Amino acid sequence: KDINIYSNVNDLLLHRLDDFKSEGRNLLQLCAVLGFEFSLSELLSVQCRGRRQKPKQVKKIQGILNRAVNERILLEISQGGSSYTRKGEKLSSQILRPEENEVCEKFYTFTHSIWLNCVLGTMLEDWKRDLHNTVAGVLEIQGYGDLKDLKSANRLFGHFKYANNLMKAGELALKLGTYFHSLLLICQASDVCLEAIQMWKDVYPIKREGVDIAG
Repeated sequence: KDINIYSNVNDLLLHRLDDFKSEGRNLLQLCAVLGFEFSLSELLSVQCRGRRQKPKQVKKIQGILNRAVNERILLEISQGGSSYTRKGEKLSSQILRPEENEVCEKFYTFTHSIWLNCVLGTMLEDWKRDLHNTVAGVLEIQGYGDLKDLKSANRLFGHFKYANNLMKAGELALKLGTYFHSLLLICQASDVCLEAIQMWKDVYPIKREGVDIAG
């Protein structure tokens, strides 16, 4: 029996990713763009572009996620209190509530940052930027920028930033900075504003005469 020997861990992980069909790899790439942790509802919203999810489509996506969990690429988690509790290996086969035809919320995390970086590394920068832009558009419609949940607002800011949507990222950074300042959280307000300024500097490293950097 032939034994495959890989030169490094990344090659081994890439080989395991290749075992997935293109649809599965594309879904894992979307998961990676969403972040180290993400929810099933977020994934479905972006995958279906905010449209109502069909049960057949949801089950197909859940099947890919289940396989990723079995392959130890993802870990299904449950939110409780201030920490995450690992769930057992056996996942429920019931995805949709029959009486309501609604998706049961689930949360996932990559088992290790190596997996996250490996999946991101399989993507072209243009494709990654387009996905960030798509994710940002869907999450913005869902109200992630309303500051009701600061963690969600910060995530939206990150997606705008990595999508190179400087205007949207700058506007949200200003909202976050103003909100933090109103709570006398001066350090947090300063950090988010400095990050937004650095974002502009990275795109326009040379200040041209007559051009002002927003912010």
